[in-house]
Amino acid sequence: MIAAAVVSNAISEMNALLVLAALLLVIFYLLYLLTTRKFGYWKEKDVPYIEPVPLLGNYGKYILQREYPGHMIQKLCQKFIDQPYFGAFYGTEPVLIVHSPEILRHVLTKDYYYVNGRESSDYSTGEVVTQNMFFSSGDKWKVVRQNLTPLFSSTKMKNMYHLIEKCSFVFEDMLDSEISMCDVMDVRETTARYTMDCICSAAFGVESNTMSNEPNNPFKFMADAIFEASTYRGFKIICRAIWPAIFYRLGLSLFPPTIDQFFSKLLKGVFESRDYKPSPRNDFVDLVLTFKKEDYITGDSLSNAKTGADKKVKLKVDDELLWRNASRFSRRASRHQHQQ
Repeated sequence: MIAAAVVSNAISEMNALLVLAALLLVIFYLLYLLTTRKFGYWKEKDVPYIEPVPLLGNYGKYILQREYPGHMIQKLCQKFIDQPYFGAFYGTEPVLIVHSPEILRHVLTKDYYYVNGRESSDYSTGEVVTQNMFFSSGDKWKVVRQNLTPLFSSTKMKNMYHLIEKCSFVFEDMLDSEISMCDVMDVRETTARYTMDCICSAAFGVESNTMSNEPNNPFKFMADAIFEASTYRGFKIICRAIWPAIFYRLGLSLFPPTIDQFFSKLLKGVFESRDYKPSPRNDFVDLVLTFKKEDYITGDSLSNAKTGADKKVKLKVDDELLWRNASRFSRRASRHQHQQ
């Protein structure tokens, strides 16, 4: 009786293990199908391409953060040196890499209507940080860009030069002080403090003093959060670019909400202190506040490039439109620092 019970238990455990193994095999098979379902895309289009690896595609070293993307793409281009373009896979998604100047010029001019946004542009409303020109597409991108471009004329940039110059003098003093105490410096942390000072002075119209040794400086805490260089931050940037729908359904975000709350409160305070009118400071806030002279900003519809029409599009000028596009400097700077 005892032997029969032992045998019965052993058979039951074996059956359970077999069921578990079969279930795992089915799950892995479904994941394989899901991550490779688009891998025939370029073959169907009769475009030369590189055979991808499941899940990672042709960007494995970049996704695993082992290689800078520029170097990785350069190596891919060298495999198709005689081809004007070729197909690749950014993770599970097909991408077209063009390295013919003629075709590239065509794509960026005549065919720009079709490539003005990326898949992640459809999810730009997922968090406040992505609701600016760099993440937008379509008419919203076109109107904001058309109205922001005049703000970056050489004359207006020169008017802000004195603000950057002042930060540079402080930066020199900080370097002298730091080097006098220690021969070894953290270049990333040091340049992040300088970048934050420049951003706050030229874009936000405030003195952050992140290059000083002030204790409990809130701008210093924000700089650490924005310029954080971690593997986790890198994976979040990559995951949002490849799988934005999954990224936001999991409740993830590129930056902590505290960053948006801090700069939103800061900029709205600056706007109110200037009574929503340009000041003699000549910083970027003053340039953006010129939008406030009108209730709406107007621009050409992106569809005009396709239809030949003269359709105009209007965007309402509110506080959020102003501060989102003023805060874009910190976002671009943070992405630049992360890539370095």
